[in-house]
Amino acid sequence: MKKEKVTLLVSRFNCPHPVWENKTREEYLSWLHTRLDLFARYTFKSYQNLNTKPDQWILLVDKDKLDQGTFSQLSDLIAGEKCQLVQYQ
Repeated sequence: MKKEKVTLLVSRFNCPHPVWENKTREEYLSWLHTRLDLFARYTFKSYQNLNTKPDQWILLVDKDKLDQGTFSQLSDLIAGEKCQLVQYQ
């Protein structure tokens, strides 16, 4: 039986971190908007410039902590790529 080779790229977008336990929702959302900007300018651009892209890009997100605007922008950004948003648990 021939083994098939599959390449995966796994990235964390906004997975829980203890530093946010004592912060306000507004502080978190401010960071999240900065995070999206940095993700779009660096992480996503790096992905787009890969000579050989992975078969699947898995982007781990904590959807419960994303505001609707950020979630929509992130979804729009990765549309058309082999990228799947996966709920971090």
